[in-house]
Amino acid sequence: MDVDGKTAGAGTRKFCNWSFLGRLVAPLVVSLVLALGTTAAHAVIPASERQVLLNIYISTNGAGWFTNTGWNSAVSTECNWYGVTCNVGESHVTEISLGNNNLAGTIPSLAALTALELFVVSSNQLTGPIPSLAGMTTLMSFYVDGNQLTGAIPPLAGLTSLMSLSVGFNNLTGSIPSLAGLTNLANFNARQNGLTGTIPPLTGLSKLEGFDVSYNKLTGSLPAFTGLTHLAIFQATFNKLTGAIPDFTDCGFLYDFSVGFNLLTGPLPSLAGLTGLTYFNIELNQIAGPLPALTGLTSLFQFSAYNNKLTGSIPSLAGLTSLSSFNVSNNLLTGSIPPLTGLTNLVNFSAYFNQLSGSIPSLAGLTKLAGFAVFRNQLTGSIPPLTGLTGLQGINVKDNKLTGDVPAVPSPNALQAGASQLCPNYLNHTANAAWDTATGNSPWFGTCTAQPIDVTYDGNGNTGGSPPVDPATYAAGATVTVLGNTGNLVKSGYTFAAWNTAADGGGTNYAAGATFAIGASGVTLYAKWTPITFGVTYNGNANTGGSVPTDSGTYAAGATVTVLGNTGNLVKSGYSFAGWNTAANGSGTNYAGGATFTMGVANVTLYAKWTLVTYSVTYNGNGSTGGSAPVDSGTYATGATVTVLGNTGILVKSGSTFAGWNTAANGTGTYYNPAETFAMPFANVTLYAQWAVVGATPTLQTAKSRKVHGSAGTFNLPLVVP
Repeated sequence: MDVDGKTAGAGTRKFCNWSFLGRLVAPLVVSLVLALGTTAAHAVIPASERQVLLNIYISTNGAGWFTNTGWNSAVSTECNWYGVTCNVGESHVTEISLGNNNLAGTIPSLAALTALELFVVSSNQLTGPIPSLAGMTTLMSFYVDGNQLTGAIPPLAGLTSLMSLSVGFNNLTGSIPSLAGLTNLANFNARQNGLTGTIPPLTGLSKLEGFDVSYNKLTGSLPAFTGLTHLAIFQATFNKLTGAIPDFTDCGFLYDFSVGFNLLTGPLPSLAGLTGLTYFNIELNQIAGPLPALTGLTSLFQFSAYNNKLTGSIPSLAGLTSLSSFNVSNNLLTGSIPPLTGLTNLVNFSAYFNQLSGSIPSLAGLTKLAGFAVFRNQLTGSIPPLTGLTGLQGINVKDNKLTGDVPAVPSPNALQAGASQLCPNYLNHTANAAWDTATGNSPWFGTCTAQPIDVTYDGNGNTGGSPPVDPATYAAGATVTVLGNTGNLVKSGYTFAAWNTAADGGGTNYAAGATFAIGASGVTLYAKWTPITFGVTYNGNANTGGSVPTDSGTYAAGATVTVLGNTGNLVKSGYSFAGWNTAANGSGTNYAGGATFTMGVANVTLYAKWTLVTYSVTYNGNGSTGGSAPVDSGTYATGATVTVLGNTGILVKSGSTFAGWNTAANGTGTYYNPAETFAMPFANVTLYAQWAVVGATPTLQTAKSRKVHGSAGTFNLPLVVP
């Protein structure tokens, strides 16, 4: 591990590549052919198939092959040529296996090999294009990887028997052809070419086990993994793929998933149930969101997610007893480093360039640990003991906030010279020659400084704005200049007054620009708030007499206010006092004298609330001997117009005739005829029936005339006065 935290193999692992299967198959097939030997009978294959074999020999410089036994010999010997296998009756060529045999040149047409099942020419010096595979319905395995072939991968439509296709490590261009209908396809390898375009859908490839298109120029998104129940290896590193990683629900046998060095984004899917997952590589993408839980992934050997935009915390690593390498560096991770207890196979742990906090967990029992890099975080506490870490080659914890003494180096000591970094931190400056060697600095603490002292500002209950931040750090005794309220702190119902060393304001006050000498520990300055007070005003609200009460008190927001009564005897003509209201039109909140309310953050005006006084008109029979007086159910405010009712109840009085109404029972008041009107005074009104003696009945109009003119001389019939 070097001083930059790069551990051996991290990010550069030769990821498990199933294409090695093809390279193993070729020599195995050759061995099998040689083991079978020659047969006693020599059938004749079609001349067209013999010609294909001769064309292969000629076009690939057969004379220069490492092994060319039997090639270019007599008719009927073809099934005995090196690398050639025929069917049982030796009537057709079924296999050609010439891998790693120094073939140089181009591959001729294979169209005449109608029974061909296996074609292996891997690891040679072949050039030119891959020939057409159209119509080769018996072809099961096709290996041309490890050459210098150019052009495009030919169409694969109709190759329903195809199980393995390996065209990796060539110079092929163009796009990956459709894989639709290749229901027997188990392995597809197009690694390290110049392919462009997108990865085609993998729908329907239920037997697919391995898929490798790494080191190309592919774009677009990853295909869905739905239905890929046998998928074990998926590699697509070093492309330009975008979008999110698809769901793994159907991939219960996944062993290696490697898509590093792309442009993929997040979030990451769940890894639950992938108990066989061994390699997981998503490094150098743009994946955001949290890391998935790793619980139950007991086979996990290497996990690399460095250089993304991952957030949240590092998941628990408990039970990952197979884990050898874990790298989540260069992200935005927070929280603490989880316990590493029990990870007895851990070789490299990297979580540098994050926002991790807390302490470094115990490293006890990690006897295979070679590299540990957690630099450039916000870790605190001390460096844990390194006892028993006899394989440790480098530890990098610089640029944190670590304190205390450095631990003793492991014994025996495998730390490589200059491969460790301990500073900058706030570690104690204690001489240690072993660490001088391990860090390449003498003394090792040359770039470690004394622990700085901070000044922190606290809003102390603010409801808006933000406290200022003092970016400086101070040594004990240094002069601090107090900052102003630069973040526009506010608190409802208060004004900012100053800063204070105590939250309750009982400490020392400091105004902006003031200075003080800092002590040996950090200082927090709390905003000091002065309550804003408010008043309560009373308004007569158009009163016609009396005076409003006066509340001389002041109230802070949240204080309790007791409402005054009508102590000034407010009156309003035609109205009665009904309490106070927060709105002049009475639409606010009502308060009676003695009630209380909580003061808000503004002055309050309480308006007198007036209830309109109304009066009634009552009719009196005034000695009637029959019938009933009319009833006026209305109520009238002062000044309202009243219409006098008639004798609707048919009042009668023996020997007399109804002659109208009067405000006095004896007729000395004001006379009113039915339907006549008058303005309601400031009191209830009673109208008394007036009676005329039978014999000389004046008209109602005549009676009215008497009222109007103030004379009774217009008729001689006397009125009955009860």
